[in-house]
Amino acid sequence: MELRIQYSLQLHFLDSFEYSILLLQISNFYILVLQIDNYSIYQYNKDDESLLFVFLPQSLIGHRGVTVKLRGLENYSKYLIKINDEEIIKSGSYLMNRGLDIRLSGDYSSEIIKVNRI
Repeated sequence: MELRIQYSLQLHFLDSFEYSILLLQISNFYILVLQIDNYSIYQYNKDDESLLFVFLPQSLIGHRGVTVKLRGLENYSKYLIKINDEEIIKSGSYLMNRGLDIRLSGDYSSEIIKVNRI
């Protein structure tokens, strides 16, 4: 039983990883935040999907989160954002003008945030 669970988790990760690599190869690329408050954030868009790669190499005492404005979305479309096992729905206009609040903690923290048009 243990081997089957581990195997299925590996397949799920591999499928997700392979899909992410495919999206990265044929997408639009944006540098959203480069070393502001020690965060680095990159966005890849393809059709109705986006991936945000968020990196916090070093957590400083009293560090804050960062508000990031996405790019390349459609103003009047709604988007489903998956971040930390939470799902949020916002408009493209909101995400590009107001932005998304992101906060990581701990050294070498990272997060992949999925954004899908619905």
